[in-house]
Amino acid sequence: MDAESAPAPTSGKTPWVVRHRIALTWGPALLFFICVVLFQGHLRDDGLGEFIETIGFFLVMVGSMGRIWCAIYIAGRKNRELCVDGPYSLCRNPLYVFSYIGLMGLALSATNPLLAVGSTPLFWAYYTIVIKSEEKVLKGIFGQSFDEYRQRVPAVVPRFSNYWTRKEFSIRPKKVVAGMVDAMWFLWALMLLEGLEHVKEVFSR
Repeated sequence: MDAESAPAPTSGKTPWVVRHRIALTWGPALLFFICVVLFQGHLRDDGLGEFIETIGFFLVMVGSMGRIWCAIYIAGRKNRELCVDGPYSLCRNPLYVFSYIGLMGLALSATNPLLAVGSTPLFWAYYTIVIKSEEKVLKGIFGQSFDEYRQRVPAVVPRFSNYWTRKEFSIRPKKVVAGMVDAMWFLWALMLLEGLEHVKEVFSR
């Protein structure tokens, strides 16, 4: 089974949410990071805090590596081919799933489980709108091929029995590298968070 090439896109206006998704995403992301910095938990010095922080680090790694995995498959192919293998054979929106995992990890690494819980409904409320808008675009580009893909692959809850991948496929190195750098922003945020915590400890002595 191969990734399916795109026919000529149908006419129609791209939904506003899709056109401005990046700008709409970075605003809440910056606000979330500010909340992480300002409302860090006070459990870091006890066993429970260290346990929560370790889980957070692990989730940030899973989220970042998962986003890199997605980037290898989708970078340079988005809206050119219908990507249906690799992480996209498990669910239709693996990038958002791994982003959620990274988001939870960042909150827990700051030992703030309440922030993780509180941001969950907001995250999925926003991305439900994004997913519906993006899938309208994909339907217009790929038609029946996308309908068949949507019928066999769930939106966000992975179906591991679906997994398959091709033995090889061509990539666009510049696109993939750019996608991988973008995919690692949870790691950049975690390093910044740890750096700020270190500075805070130095000045509090």
